[in-house]
Amino acid sequence: MKKIINGVLFDTEKMEVVAKSWNDDKIKPFDSQTLYKGNKYYALRIKNVFRDTLIMINKKQFKKILAELDVEKYLELYGDQLEEA
Repeated sequence: MKKIINGVLFDTEKMEVVAKSWNDDKIKPFDSQTLYKGNKYYALRIKNVFRDTLIMINKKQFKKILAELDVEKYLELYGDQLEEA
């Protein structure tokens, strides 16, 4: 998917897929969220049977969503910044 957001070209074919979630329950059929990292920017793709949307997010949002989607990947990238309970 290619989309221009605030004068920046986002091309999901060229961006790194950092995390992906898939929901196939009956309430929200075929929802998926994919988190992308580019050279300077981050994006979240939300896809379901009704829409396919790509939005630009900042690093703080990226880290928050990553922590929800893939704890292991979050620990790999930012685990040294965490404090243990």
